[in-house]
Amino acid sequence: MAVAGSLAVEGPLIQWVADHRRHHAFADREGDPHSPWRYGASVTGLAKGLAFAHCGWLFQRENSNRARFAPDLIADAMGATVAALVAVIGELNTQIASLEAKLADRFEQHPDAKIIRSLPGLGMTLGARVLGEFGDDPNRYEDAKSRKNYSGMSPITKASGKHKVVLARSARNRRLSDACYLWAFAAITASPGARAFYDQHRANGDTHSRSLRALANRLVGILHGCLRHGTLYDEHTAWAHRHTNAA
Repeated sequence: MAVAGSLAVEGPLIQWVADHRRHHAFADREGDPHSPWRYGASVTGLAKGLAFAHCGWLFQRENSNRARFAPDLIADAMGATVAALVAVIGELNTQIASLEAKLADRFEQHPDAKIIRSLPGLGMTLGARVLGEFGDDPNRYEDAKSRKNYSGMSPITKASGKHKVVLARSARNRRLSDACYLWAFAAITASPGARAFYDQHRANGDTHSRSLRALANRLVGILHGCLRHGTLYDEHTAWAHRHTNAA
C-alpha cells in the first residue's frame, strides 16, 4: 500500500506512511494532515474541506514527523543503507589489498627498488609512486638539480633591488610533488638527519610546508646520488656534511 501511495504522487514512501499513520491517529481531529473539517462546518467550509481532504493536502501539505510516525521504516532504510555501504567498503578493501600485492610484486622486480626503498620515508606504495613519476631512464636527468626542478621541490628566487622572495614552483608535476611532500613528512620520523634538517628550517622561521619542501628537495638530491652511483642510502653519508658545517 505504501508503494502504491508513493506511485500515486503522494510523496516519498516513508513520508506517505508518516502522513497516513498521523491521519489515522488523529482522524477528523486537530492534527489530521488532511482533515475535511479544516475550514469549518459551514457548507462552503465543508466543500473546501472535502476538496482539501481528497487532493488539496498534496499542494498545501504539512509534512508529518517521520521519526515519530514511521520510526520502523527509517530504521529499516538506514539498516539497509549501512549494510550496503559495509559491503562496498569490504569489497574496496579486498581490491585495495589485491592491488597492493600486485604493486609490491612488480616494484620488487625493478632493479632500482632496493635503492629507493633504502631511503627514509619511502615504503612500498610511496616508493613505487616516486619511481613511476620520475621514470627509470638513468640518463633522463643531467644532474641532481634537473631532478629537483622536475620534482617541483626546488624553490624559485625572485629578486628586485633589495627585495628578495623565495616561492614554490607552480609549474610542476603535481603527482610527483605531492609524493615528495609526503615522502619528506614520513622521513622526519624515520631519519635523525632529516629531522634535524626540518627542525633547523623551522628554527629559522620557515613554515611547516616550506620546511617540508626544503627537506623534500634535499631528499630528491640524495636519491639522485644513490641512483647515479648505484648505492644504498646511508644516514651518515647523507647528513655528515651538515654536522661538520655546524661544528
